[in-house]
Amino acid sequence: MEYYINQIYEMDLFIGSLVEELQDYEETVIVFYGDHLPVLDLSERDLSNGSIYETQYVMASNFNMSKIDGDIASYQLTSKVFELLGVHNSLITWYHQTKKDSSDYLDNLDILQYDMLYGNYYAYGGENPYAPTEMHMGVREISVDKIFDFGESTYVVGENFTPYSKVAVKDDFVDTVFVNPNILRVPGGAKSRNPLDYSISQVGKYNAVLSTLKDVE
Repeated sequence: MEYYINQIYEMDLFIGSLVEELQDYEETVIVFYGDHLPVLDLSERDLSNGSIYETQYVMASNFNMSKIDGDIASYQLTSKVFELLGVHNSLITWYHQTKKDSSDYLDNLDILQYDMLYGNYYAYGGENPYAPTEMHMGVREISVDKIFDFGESTYVVGENFTPYSKVAVKDDFVDTVFVNPNILRVPGGAKSRNPLDYSISQVGKYNAVLSTLKDVE
């Protein structure tokens, strides 16, 4: 408890310094809110608001801005800030700002989000207006220097491997052991001597492929 109280004090000092520093910048808005409660084994009866799923939020700006009070959901917070700033140029933002008091607000929000993420883009006239973003896992590029057999295993030598790096041969994943950031081992051998058959992927939860290096020769 003493540590937590000290952290509150230090955070107050930090926020005060940050808000003061903002006065020398162009027009800026900062939103503060706690994303979780402290690990103090609290229950609803210990809190004045009666809920462990609510938190306070504060908006600070270095220019005159309308003050708001009231409860909002976390997914409405960004749209509320944009509304105060006169920004309405996003479909989801516009929906939150104009339909939040509708009786079917949440049901239609689910439908809209599904359409935009996984559906047929009816909200955009049937065509996704956004080009896919080129992304890869990590900040360091994975590279492969050589592949060789030793004993009953195949070794892939390179740079920036992780425990999530998996070897594939002809696009089929094989058992992969992470030895260190420079070595991956394939127990039993990879059954191919052609470097063009190999690729290295970063594989996440549920076997989701996050990025793949195919040019290993």
